[in-house]
Amino acid sequence: MVEPDFPEVTPLQMPDLSEETREQLHAAARLINEAERPLIIAGHGVLASGGTAQLQALAETTGIPVITTLLGLSSFPTGHPLSMGMLGMHGMYWANIAVDEADLIIGLGMRFDDRVTGRVATFAPHARIIHVDIEPTQIGRNVPVEVSLPGDAKAVMHALTPMVRNTPRPDWMERIGRLRREHPSLAIPHSDSLQTQHVLSTLNDVLRDDPGATVVTGVGQHQMWAAQFLGFNQANTFVSSGGQGAMGFEVPAALGIQAGRPGTTVWSIAGDGGFQMTLQELVTAVEEHLPVKIALINNGHLGMVRQWQEMYFDNHLKAVPVPGPDYIKLAEAYGVGAVRVSEQEDVLAALKQAKAYDGPFLIEFVVDQAANVYPMVPPGGSLADTIEDPAIVV
Repeated sequence: MVEPDFPEVTPLQMPDLSEETREQLHAAARLINEAERPLIIAGHGVLASGGTAQLQALAETTGIPVITTLLGLSSFPTGHPLSMGMLGMHGMYWANIAVDEADLIIGLGMRFDDRVTGRVATFAPHARIIHVDIEPTQIGRNVPVEVSLPGDAKAVMHALTPMVRNTPRPDWMERIGRLRREHPSLAIPHSDSLQTQHVLSTLNDVLRDDPGATVVTGVGQHQMWAAQFLGFNQANTFVSSGGQGAMGFEVPAALGIQAGRPGTTVWSIAGDGGFQMTLQELVTAVEEHLPVKIALINNGHLGMVRQWQEMYFDNHLKAVPVPGPDYIKLAEAYGVGAVRVSEQEDVLAALKQAKAYDGPFLIEFVVDQAANVYPMVPPGGSLADTIEDPAIVV
């Protein structure tokens, strides 16, 4: 047996900011203090920098609401009064409209990609933009920027917070509150079939009693619903495949996280399409004694592709039904605990059973095959064009 000899760990120091960045900080502070309708958009760079405490301090010092990108989820506590959830293609309606009406956007560790902006030419048409990014070439690449702040997000926020003040903005906060009340993006439509939204809303109730749990998703409808319906109040408790968007990510990534966080609960939210790309990793879970909990969302389709074909290609469905094995028999063949759920009243009991099980466990949720993810920014549309679920009537 080899005894490793690890070197002494040296605490990371906060990086020094360039002289250019320090000069720009004063310009950024002036814009923040003068803004009437400001918003913060927090991306994955906040998490990568370890700057979640600095983000919360900046938000609370200024009183500015915080929106996150998909990969920025868990950078700001969902339960915080200033939290507005996710924006973008399947972001909250109120967040998208607020961005469209804002007069200042503070982009922290995010790249203003098209999943966030919608049609770039119409993104935040009334707003000046402050952009913080560790990679200078990314600043101003997609949207015009008023103040460039190249540097580590944590260091920039640490330096910026003492320069800003809390300016009461009652009209802006009332407007945001009204948008949330009048456009309930998280309302679940009534259906006789089990809805993925209900599964994830119930899982969210379970997660409240297990704040250290980590959620990992694949790519597709289940990913977007997880981003919408799950809350994250601790940093780095949401992991998903962004950027390239690799299907099949959910199971192997969850196993890696479970190995790195022994003693914590790791949930893999999987689509039936992506799950079949890497399901052989169930043997790794068993061999390595990794008690990952898999919530398999089985709608029998590549759901997001079907949704686009239905909505924008005259319902011309091509290669989207996904035949699959008997997932319960498959799990049992690998030695993984498993149960199938198709009724709403059985969801909570199954989730509790999985959490309590000593080992890897799979729940196959047989859900509505025709459900679509809303809100949705249509292709080529702006955030102002966000479509709400037609089944939700306020």
